[in-house]
Amino acid sequence: MSIGNLKTDGGKGTNYPYQSKVLFSLNRIGNLIGATTTEFEAQLVIDNASVVWLEVRVYDPDTETFAAPIYFPPGSSTPGVPAAPVVYLAPAAPQTRTTNISRVTNAATIAAGAFSISFANVHATVDSTVKTVVLKAGETITFDGGAMNNTLDAIPYVATGSELLIISVT
Repeated sequence: MSIGNLKTDGGKGTNYPYQSKVLFSLNRIGNLIGATTTEFEAQLVIDNASVVWLEVRVYDPDTETFAAPIYFPPGSSTPGVPAAPVVYLAPAAPQTRTTNISRVTNAATIAAGAFSISFANVHATVDSTVKTVVLKAGETITFDGGAMNNTLDAIPYVATGSELLIISVT
């Protein structure tokens, strides 16, 4: 979490509004389970309806056991009931990605599975096509799979008579 730099208009350009909401939600969850002097553990789970939940288990030091879990839906501090059964999600581990760069003057297809790809038509006058859409000389486009290890579909291109600079992350 950052210190909440609010020097911009309405916090624009900072992550403060989001962080503030997360901290507020965590405070409400803590109040619900009595976290001021209580030990607890939290784990992400996915239910039978493919919804992600936060499972919170409160530890009772007197009995040395955990109470029944409490589940919170995404973006909420109100407990809910997931569709049974639930499956624990493994923590995300950092992964190394491979960067690729090439100059092409032919027609081909980038295989599905890249995390992001950029195409720049570096020819002075001749257009190229990417996914059957014209990429004019001097234009650049980027495709990004987004978060959570999403990947892109196959992307065909035609650079016959022109030159594409292609950068991808796989």
